[in-house]
Amino acid sequence: HVYWTKVFGLLESLTISDVYYKNIAASENGRITLSATGTSYTAVAKQYLVFQQSNLIKNVTILGGSGDSTQGEISFNIILELFPDIFYSLAAD
Repeated sequence: HVYWTKVFGLLESLTISDVYYKNIAASENGRITLSATGTSYTAVAKQYLVFQQSNLIKNVTILGGSGDSTQGEISFNIILELFPDIFYSLAAD
C-alpha cells in the first residue's frame, strides 16, 4: 500500500517559505510533478537546491520559470523522482 500522506509531509518539510504549489500530479512509480510559484528566480533556485540535497529524492528537474519577479510571481514546474521504497519505509513511522 502506498502512503501518500507521508509524501505530502516530506514535501511540506522540504518546501521553502517563498514557494507554494498550485497543482500536484503523482504516480505510483515515485514521480511527482508540481506546478509551483516562487517569489523570485532566487527562490526557484533555492528550492531546487533543497530538493537536490535531499537523500529521499532520486532526481529533481525544474522546467519553465516565467513571470515577473517584481510582482513576486515566478511560475515553474518541478518534477521529482522519489526513491520508490520511500512510500513504504515512511509508512513505518
